Amino acid sequence: MRVHPKVWEYLQTVDIEARVIWSADWGVVKCLFLLNRYLPFIFMPLPVLYDNSQHFSPTVCKMAHRIGAVAIPSFMAIAEAFMYIRTYALSYKSKHFTIFLCINALVSASNPL
Repeated sequence: MRVHPKVWEYLQTVDIEARVIWSADWGVVKCLFLLNRYLPFIFMPLPVLYDNSQHFSPTVCKMAHRIGAVAIPSFMAIAEAFMYIRTYALSYKSKHFTIFLCINALVSASNPL
């Protein structure tokens, strides 16, 4: 039986997540983590259905396409924000590295591709 890598990763780490994340106070990092972790399970089936089905009405296809067009860049932005926070934490909150991360984020945001 094949298991999608995202599902496999979830199954391997759900016990750690329950112990560390679920008991933590609510904040930006916890929200970003949970959005990054669970939104793909909710929204990613829609573009897959859109790409692989010929039996949906044009209205349903249009809706699925629009959701995918918004969801995928949103997932990327959330994952990138979470990555910046993790990198900041791993730098031991270094001022110099924080400046570098801010400049990098600004350059990345101003040049999307």
